[in-house]
Amino acid sequence: FIAASRKIDSDYYKTSVLKSAVKNDDISDNELYSILESSQNVKSDYYLSSLLKEMLDHRQLNDSNLSKLLEVSNNISSDHYKSNVLIEALESNELPDAAFDKLVISVDAINSDHYVKEVLEEILDKELSEVKLKSVLNVVDQNINSDFHTREILSDVIDEQQITGQSLVAVIDLAETIDSDYYLKEVMSDLSDIRDFSDDQLIKVLQACSKIGSDYYLASALVDFAPSVNRAGSRVKEKYTEVAKSISSETYFGKAMRALDR
Repeated sequence: FIAASRKIDSDYYKTSVLKSAVKNDDISDNELYSILESSQNVKSDYYLSSLLKEMLDHRQLNDSNLSKLLEVSNNISSDHYKSNVLIEALESNELPDAAFDKLVISVDAINSDHYVKEVLEEILDKELSEVKLKSVLNVVDQNINSDFHTREILSDVIDEQQITGQSLVAVIDLAETIDSDYYLKEVMSDLSDIRDFSDDQLIKVLQACSKIGSDYYLASALVDFAPSVNRAGSRVKEKYTEVAKSISSETYFGKAMRALDR
């Protein structure tokens, strides 16, 4: 079956043969790997994605086969079909490190912000190590252009993950790439729920807040961080005051400063 499929030119007939093999319980893990290798010759995004999903639906894949499936998924050009395969793989399996790396490579090749966000949201449903979280944040940095989608993903990161150390720095750096005052303020407000900032981290957060051009949104962001600033050292309070002084409206400047203990 598997050897014969390599001689079939039609994607329809090739995948039909390979799907039959996938459903055969007598097919071993090594033979499943051979099926995945053969599937790399399927040119149609539709038929390739349907074959990979068939395998995810009907087989319990070992680590090697799961990694290979995710590697093959990168041959799918369509963002829609590729994201469907990746999401199903995430829903069906706990990914070992090697498979996770293949997943990130495949996500990194998706062009649509919408489909990247859909896959990353599925990834973020599970607790990630700091190394894996940094890989996710790197995908956001390299692939997401929309302020809306950047804000949505960062909010998920803040809500779902334990962000400390370098991952917190990466989140703040990504927030600074947001041009929209509203979406930047929303991310900052989400970050303000973290209560164990170091002084250096708070100073970096306040510097990110200083990018907000709207007096209203900047004052709102500063007020959100005021409880943490009030527990911090003098350097942080000085930075807070410095950023607040960029507010031209006396009303909003007063609101920001009244939140600061003095």
